[in-house]
Amino acid sequence: MITETKIIKTISDLGLSKTEAKVYLSVLELGEATIQEISKQSKIKRTSLYYILEKLNKESVILATKRNKKSSYVATSPKELMKEPGKDWREFENILDELEDKSMLYITNREFTFSTELGALNIFGK
Repeated sequence: MITETKIIKTISDLGLSKTEAKVYLSVLELGEATIQEISKQSKIKRTSLYYILEKLNKESVILATKRNKKSSYVATSPKELMKEPGKDWREFENILDELEDKSMLYITNREFTFSTELGALNIFGK
């Protein structure tokens, strides 16, 4: 098992700050989450998260959605992130299985995929 510190360092080596990497990992672990839930999981102040989440959304690292007038966030699949050209993905590939094991819900091509004990269930797909 790879430590959370190693996972965050590997993600941040790809161009995210350590705080952004921590937020991505928290959203990945939570599935769909509100800013309050992300703040609690990541131990980052809610007021600081607004800027970070906006930046990660613009970079397509997470997706912002609205449900019942409340914003929530979903992480992009780790495999989907690897499609970005111009980065050295070798270390990231070493933690890929660990990241996918942590994920409950993630986005692939803007489709939702739920992780279950029986496998992955894709919804909103074509």
